[in-house]
Amino acid sequence: MSRYRSGAWYIFVSTTCFAFVSLSVKLLSHIPSEHLVFWRGLICLAISYTVLKKRRVPVWGNNKVMLTVRGLAGTVALSCFFYTLHAIPLATAVTLQYLSPILTVIVAGLVFKEGVSTLHWLCGALGFLGVWMIEGFDTRVSLTDAGIGVLGALAAAFAYNSVRSLRHTENEWVVMFYFQLTATVLIAPWALNSWAWPKLSDWPLIVAIGLLTQVAQLYLTRGYQLDKASKVAPIGNIGVLYAVLFGVVMFGETLPLTTLAGMTIILASVLLTSWRKA
Repeated sequence: MSRYRSGAWYIFVSTTCFAFVSLSVKLLSHIPSEHLVFWRGLICLAISYTVLKKRRVPVWGNNKVMLTVRGLAGTVALSCFFYTLHAIPLATAVTLQYLSPILTVIVAGLVFKEGVSTLHWLCGALGFLGVWMIEGFDTRVSLTDAGIGVLGALAAAFAYNSVRSLRHTENEWVVMFYFQLTATVLIAPWALNSWAWPKLSDWPLIVAIGLLTQVAQLYLTRGYQLDKASKVAPIGNIGVLYAVLFGVVMFGETLPLTTLAGMTIILASVLLTSWRKA
């Protein structure tokens, strides 16, 4: 199996796991998003720490600056995404998050010097045109909600590029440990300010969020360490198809034609980015 296929496969599995995480978060909309980020981080932190200790790998890694950047960017991305999952329709929230492949390529070029062509900038502009169509014509999506979604996608782009930059110096479990630790520590004061214990019936989904996220993060880390961000990032767009399916079947969501058009423009721009790099 080629390196490209290996990277694409890891991203595909990661995206599938993330799709079920998104579904679980949506089903737990009665729980504040910061609480879910906290519990998810705590569960994943315990798993990462246990694995590192069992393998006798130093938990603090080598490139502490970039590891911290990955943790901070990932925390912002996750918090924004969980917020939008609660605030707007599932498919729309996921589509906004999937601006991240375009932004990943742009950040890879501007910050990590992987190269950005004129077509990439055009794809970025098309992506934001899609966001404008979603926000401007869907009354369920406010400017604030759309802005938080875009911020989450941008933060994810920095997180994914940070993961790739750490591929030669850090164990994949160390990368995940920093992310979980940062998320748990930063979100804890916010969550404790409005603390409420989940109901017994909520715990299976909360645990599922933690476990599926851990698998998704592990495979995402491997995927981005195996190949260029611009090659593997677009594979994640299958997550939008999952979101549309879940939204219609599980929540009876309907999408206006203008929203569908905006989503199509975003997906087309990402696929065009992928085609250009291929």
